[in-house]
Amino acid sequence: MQYLPLIVAFAVMLVVMTTMFLLVSRRFIRCPSNRLLVICGKTGRNTSAMVIHGGAVFIWPVIQSHCFLSLEPMHATVSPPAGVSQENLGFEVPCSYTFAIGTDNESMQNAAIRLLGLPVEEIEKLAAEIIRTELARLVDATDPQVNTEAFHNALQVAIDEKLRSLGLQLINVGYQS
Repeated sequence: MQYLPLIVAFAVMLVVMTTMFLLVSRRFIRCPSNRLLVICGKTGRNTSAMVIHGGAVFIWPVIQSHCFLSLEPMHATVSPPAGVSQENLGFEVPCSYTFAIGTDNESMQNAAIRLLGLPVEEIEKLAAEIIRTELARLVDATDPQVNTEAFHNALQVAIDEKLRSLGLQLINVGYQS
């Protein structure tokens, strides 16, 4: 009987340590390579969110929460502006665009601020509208004597620059048959 208090103390300590381990391990979040981990709440000075690509981090209970953003490629199909055809422009205008959230620091932060919580369909609609606007602007400003490669390079640069403001980056530009 003299060891009973010692056994009870040991059992209580074991339960407390196991509970603490389980609580801490549940707050340790791992981020797979095809996602971004966005930590919201108290993340540091002058930041609205902390973004992690790959790796793991401890999420503080009560003062932080987390969400994920997918890095999977998205797709938009955009018709050429009205009245534009291969015959009157002199070359075919691309209409198939593939893009994804960028993994550079600026793109990840922009995506966390502007795209978090939006469904993929909404992100694709936003990107399609940007692409449509840039395509129309560039077609209007294009000289009929411009070569195809110069037009396509200018189009890719213009679209990629605008998409980066949302945290997206252009992956591929193509034609649909």
